[in-house]
Amino acid sequence: VEDGDFWAYGPENYKDLLVMPERSFIDHIAPRIPDEVNLLAWYFVMDGSRIQPRDAGRLVAALRGVERQMATLLPDAQTFITPTDALQLYGEDVRRLNQILLVFNLPTIGLVLAFIGLVGILLADQRRNELAVMRSRGAPVTQLVAAIILEALLTGLIAFGLAILLSMGLTWLMGKARSFLDFSATTSVRVIVGPTALRTGLMAAFLAILAQLLPTFSTIQYTVVNYKLIRARGGQAPWWQRSYLDLLLAGVAAYGYYVLQAQGGLFAVAGNDGGDPFQNPLLFLLPAFIIFAVTLLALRVLPWLMQGAAWLLQLTNSVATLQAARYLARSPRMYTTPLIMLVLTVSFAIYTASLAQTLDFQLYDQQFYRTGGDVNLYTPPAAGTPNAFGMSASSNPEDFLYLPMSRYEEIEGVRSAARVANYSATGRIGSQDLNGRFYGIDWHDFPDTVYWRWDFSSYRLGSLMNALGNHPDGVLVPESVLPQYGVRAGDPIRMTVRVAGASIEYEARIVGTFRAFPTWYAEEDGFLFVGDLDSFFREAGNQFPYRVWLQLDDDITDQELRLRLDKIGLLNSEWFRPDRAIETGLTRPERQGLFGLLSIGFIAATSLTILGLFLYALFSYRQRVVELGILRAVGLSTGRMTGLIAWELALLVSVGLLLGSSLGIGVSRLFIPYLQVGESSVEQVPEFLVEISWAAVSQVYLLYGLLFILALSALVLLATRMRVFMAIKLGETV
Repeated sequence: VEDGDFWAYGPENYKDLLVMPERSFIDHIAPRIPDEVNLLAWYFVMDGSRIQPRDAGRLVAALRGVERQMATLLPDAQTFITPTDALQLYGEDVRRLNQILLVFNLPTIGLVLAFIGLVGILLADQRRNELAVMRSRGAPVTQLVAAIILEALLTGLIAFGLAILLSMGLTWLMGKARSFLDFSATTSVRVIVGPTALRTGLMAAFLAILAQLLPTFSTIQYTVVNYKLIRARGGQAPWWQRSYLDLLLAGVAAYGYYVLQAQGGLFAVAGNDGGDPFQNPLLFLLPAFIIFAVTLLALRVLPWLMQGAAWLLQLTNSVATLQAARYLARSPRMYTTPLIMLVLTVSFAIYTASLAQTLDFQLYDQQFYRTGGDVNLYTPPAAGTPNAFGMSASSNPEDFLYLPMSRYEEIEGVRSAARVANYSATGRIGSQDLNGRFYGIDWHDFPDTVYWRWDFSSYRLGSLMNALGNHPDGVLVPESVLPQYGVRAGDPIRMTVRVAGASIEYEARIVGTFRAFPTWYAEEDGFLFVGDLDSFFREAGNQFPYRVWLQLDDDITDQELRLRLDKIGLLNSEWFRPDRAIETGLTRPERQGLFGLLSIGFIAATSLTILGLFLYALFSYRQRVVELGILRAVGLSTGRMTGLIAWELALLVSVGLLLGSSLGIGVSRLFIPYLQVGESSVEQVPEFLVEISWAAVSQVYLLYGLLFILALSALVLLATRMRVFMAIKLGETV
């Protein structure tokens, strides 16, 4: 067997050994050799495909028990390879990931519970009159409570059974997540419904039943008399307004943002020293908390705004708009929950989509910045020392294969190629020595090959390259050098470049600046000076090894690139490409779990919000059927009644969309820049560029626009078919 993974030791360790069956050794060899046993080794190959997260702790305990028993029976025995540490680490990772995903999913859980509470409130309001009549006719409270609880338990039991099947499909879908609402990953997960999942499902069912029961329990206390009295007076303000919870949350949110700005990052708030944004729930909870607090605060102010709008509308002839504004000003309790759901869903969708898009772009930016282009190529000479990209560029120059760039560009699939040399250098400005690196580039080919972002410099890349082309002795320097050392464009700088054991000195002058330059990391490399490579070679009187950056036309595999390089004599070439690192980053389990969960949460929250708004519109119409019937009886035309319904729904949806999108965009711009973290400078370069997902904004607006049309059509259909005399006479039972 040639597969090294099959053997306990590498196959090469057996070349001087004689292998025979155990029985042959015992019968024929052992009797002839004193102390025939020198080493006994056991190697067990165990199948881990059936191990579940809950088994990790039990297996670790069992393995440690085996080790203790072995130490007792065979004191001199040793274990060289054991799965104990791997299993323990696996169990810790599973527990931590479960906790992180739970915390990240709290906003979605809150929206789901809000939807259930909304349905419970609507059903309770619908049954309030019925329960009041039953109480007035002698029905005991215990009987009503028992009936309501039994109904909720049956509903929860059915939902729990359906949820098990649905959760398996959603879990499989999470394993396919590449980004927010992108399920194109080729990875897959093993879906297991274990005891932990069932316990979590039962807990969720309990919370859902509780959210459904509480509104109904609050209606049992009313008889017909006090129910009619409360309804005539109008409802109270929501409990969170009466207790000033919104003001308290707004104060806590403002303090959290103040601490964030004062300490410079969310990790400082969390007490976590750098690392991974996917490991810190506070990165997502604080923005969600601020969105929720501002939403509640806005709902306190909204009735006053509607009163002001109604006062202004009195000056116009728009009766329908005036009535709609007055209704929203006088009945905030009716639309509070659906509006909260709408605002939170829209804002979370925009924030999450923008965060995902920013993180996606940053992953690409980081890897392309590290590479410089599609391919960072080097063909090592016969001698040299390895570095991060292969052989060092300071190898013996006589052994290096110098090819014209046209030979690289003739390679099938290569769009452009540019030389980039990286040498140690020192620049002297006045009496200051600036140690760092010197990049020699082909100024005419570099713009077509390099990965470049607009914020890398205050100047366009073409302007910088033209400056190098027009001034052979010109160099580009970091932007921070100018104010720090009191120099400006055109000032001279004396360069000392060290390469291949030689030091080349020449006079240069500053012709441009940059903030960042691909493959340059200031903390590790020091200062950077960028100049024309041909001019440097002329000054040095010789050529030295360099790297070649390639821009590809199509997707070339590594095997194809190897064959095409061999054809032009570039044997044993080494290169670095960003593709594999990007794919690895996109399929990280933490990333897949987070964005898969957020994507599914967004789909669920959006669906429930749409359904909740639709139910609100229908139940609101049924509760106001008497009012609408009276308006029709006193002469309100069908067209104006349609306008009244349309304006109420339009104002509600418009306020939700406007507030939600404003919060989503604002929170994205405020918080996403703080999410760039890392333990090294490589992980923090280049800087974050916040990308607002305008595609998600337009999709959200389109989705709720369709909801508005469907809900309005249904309400208009009901209103036009309404019989006025029945609405007035039977109103509360229609």
